[in-house]
Amino acid sequence: MDNEISGKGNSYTAEYWQYDSRLMRRWNVDPVYKHYQSSYSTFSNNPILRIDPNGADDFFDKDGNYLGRVGKGSAIKIIDDRRCFEAINSAKISTAKKLKSLNEHNPQSFKEFDFNKSNLSAASKIITHYYKNSFSADKLHNGKISIMVNDRLTSTGGSIQYNDGVRGLASASAWTTHNDDGTYTITVKFLGSESDKKGHYSLYEDIDNGSDLTILLRHEEYHGRNHRDIDTEGNDKALVEHLDTYHYSMSSGDDWANASDGFKESYRSSIVDYLNGIENNDTRKAQLKRFDSYLTDKNKKSIKTE
Repeated sequence: MDNEISGKGNSYTAEYWQYDSRLMRRWNVDPVYKHYQSSYSTFSNNPILRIDPNGADDFFDKDGNYLGRVGKGSAIKIIDDRRCFEAINSAKISTAKKLKSLNEHNPQSFKEFDFNKSNLSAASKIITHYYKNSFSADKLHNGKISIMVNDRLTSTGGSIQYNDGVRGLASASAWTTHNDDGTYTITVKFLGSESDKKGHYSLYEDIDNGSDLTILLRHEEYHGRNHRDIDTEGNDKALVEHLDTYHYSMSSGDDWANASDGFKESYRSSIVDYLNGIENNDTRKAQLKRFDSYLTDKNKKSIKTE
């Protein structure tokens, strides 16, 4: 924070940009060019819901193959030309110049990319990359993430799936089911429709960040490893088991610190719902204490006390 130059709390320095909180704009040009927005904008023009730790990205090709990370961030970018990426990334230039050059080739974000019935394998491959970064896939069905495409209007499961994706709750973004052979299937929900003229499928959650995705997968992996017989009813024991899963997924690694604000708020909202479902006051208070550093004051005020 550059208090001496701009006054207290008015200017912030990140790795690749300088941000003026009064203007909600950077005063220097972003080295990462994005054809769809001004080079002076930050946080995709939404500082409430977005974060931009340093502008760095994870790059994949259109078939879902991981190409590499440029910088220290975790934005997900899909680029058409693998050889172009390899040439630029191996060049002896600064990280900022690499990012600028790569973004001149107009890579698409994960949520912008045209996933459809013919290339769900690419979506699975990208998601599985983040899973395998943290876990062994020895118990994961076929060693990869499954996908179910739910109807965009009703959010109910349809006939479009990949890797034996199974139907789940309409309100869930991912779920885990256990198989007779001892493996488990993690299904991630996309929204779309066979009647959709564009045929474009998108994640149920607004995820465009590897940290968001890793937390979501860590949550489901914990269910897979530990909760084969978890009770789905709303008794206190089942609710605490679910909260164990949330706590594990948030407290492991540094992904929570790098997750987007929108994802965090959605996660917190679910935790509040589980806490409010606990009948025993002492149990609820003990669980609230575990999540004290993760919940906002507003979240805490919405939790029942009796």
